[in-house]
Amino acid sequence: MGKLSDIYLRNDYVVLDAEFDTPAQSGKLVLAVTYTPECDSTTSRDGLYRVFAPTPVGWYSLWDSVRSGSFLVAHNAKAELGVLDALGFPTSELVIWDTMVGEWVLMGGLEVKGKMSLEDTAVRYGAGIKHKWTARMFKDHKASDIPEYALREHCIDDVAITNSIFLKQREEIIRRG
Repeated sequence: MGKLSDIYLRNDYVVLDAEFDTPAQSGKLVLAVTYTPECDSTTSRDGLYRVFAPTPVGWYSLWDSVRSGSFLVAHNAKAELGVLDALGFPTSELVIWDTMVGEWVLMGGLEVKGKMSLEDTAVRYGAGIKHKWTARMFKDHKASDIPEYALREHCIDDVAITNSIFLKQREEIIRRG
């Protein structure tokens, strides 16, 4: 078996974003999206997005998706892991890349100018921006109060941004040797 760090060079990872009513540990998961960067030559897609609904079958399918990669990528993974823990899934089995922690490490543990939120980190990396209207909805409403189509769009955007940040962080770590 190779070094643990070698696993992060693989491209069979899964990116996860979950939208939930706080606190995450309550298990009130409303919607989750995963992204797998598998290249399918028949569809010419660069990856696959999967949306999981709040049903027992949906949550078990989510767990299958999360475990399908060599490692899991998330921004502030503590929140997503808290929800998965609350649903009874053995998250200790997972290898994680947290883009928020990655940002802190790349900054040498020093205070990062700006915030560590997904949006602020994305701006620093030029990794995309969130739709302002869905972000505004989260300011005043619980996830379960937001229309499903808007929540889905928001979650897919977060996954795409997280993936972009991860790839840029990984590239920077490789560049630094």
